[in-house]
Amino acid sequence: MSRMIAIAALVLSMAVFAGQVFLFTNTDEQVICGVAGILVYGLAVAKATLPMLRSSRVVVVGWALVSGVILGMLPPRLRLGGAVDSFVLFFPLVHALALAGYFFLGRTSRLSDPRSAP
Repeated sequence: MSRMIAIAALVLSMAVFAGQVFLFTNTDEQVICGVAGILVYGLAVAKATLPMLRSSRVVVVGWALVSGVILGMLPPRLRLGGAVDSFVLFFPLVHALALAGYFFLGRTSRLSDPRSAP
């Protein structure tokens, strides 16, 4: 059950990121933001699944907050003010909470291999 919730949290964060990139960017920015998003999500999945990258809960929360801020602030139009001021806080918060849930539950459920030794 925790494995499904962890994957759902990651998918939620990815869907919100895709929505914010396609709503607040043009074509050139979509490519750049997409590549940066792939790198951040790749590191997030590696952090949760590779046993050699596992660390304490404080580091996991810090990693989730940094990743959430990076993903939430990626499209530059979100930081320019105007009618999108609430999104400047909403997107990083959603990403940080979803990735923190993914990291915690990913560590608990051992997403990479359930039969692996601790």
